Amino acid sequence: MKRIGLALLTGLIAVSVKAELSTLAGTNANPNRSLTATARLDFNINIDKFIYFRVGGVSSIDTVSLTTTASIPTSTTPVTATNGNNQPVAWNGAAPSFATTNAVVLPVQLQSNAGQVNIKTTVSSALSNGTNTIPFSGLNISSSDSNFPAPPVPNSGTGASVNVTPTAFSNLVTIRDANWSFAYNSTQGLVAGVYNGQLLFTASAP
Repeated sequence: MKRIGLALLTGLIAVSVKAELSTLAGTNANPNRSLTATARLDFNINIDKFIYFRVGGVSSIDTVSLTTTASIPTSTTPVTATNGNNQPVAWNGAAPSFATTNAVVLPVQLQSNAGQVNIKTTVSSALSNGTNTIPFSGLNISSSDSNFPAPPVPNSGTGASVNVTPTAFSNLVTIRDANWSFAYNSTQGLVAGVYNGQLLFTASAP
């Protein structure tokens, strides 16, 4: 499964829009007479909006590799499958569930001066092994900072957005860093295989 971090950065423009010139001269014989000349400038400075959004590394698309283990349902507590032949288990016949044995943690960063920023997830390509697909919504993303939450992952298309809490200047500026942890859990019966797909994370502001 691959993921991508997006970044957009715009600039600042300073324009001088009006100039003023004044002169003062005289023939007063008093050598101690003071002279004053003034000139004014009006400024119009345009501060552009910007969003910087990073998920994972700074120069390439990171790959999140997860391994799942089957959990066999029994009449009491589900048990993890054991490698080997003739391993006894009181299986009740229901489909096993699958959960990751390792979580992958990636750094995320958001900076913006555009007011309220929200993040959403889009499935760019489904999780497929070339023959079968598995639901992308089984991917769970948790954040180390509740003010910088991770958006839910849909099976396809674009999921619901989540808001990132602004940090300064009457909620106009946001500077946030966090770690997102990725894990896969599914209660559906899944066909064995290596599945690859891609998610697109988008940060937006009004």
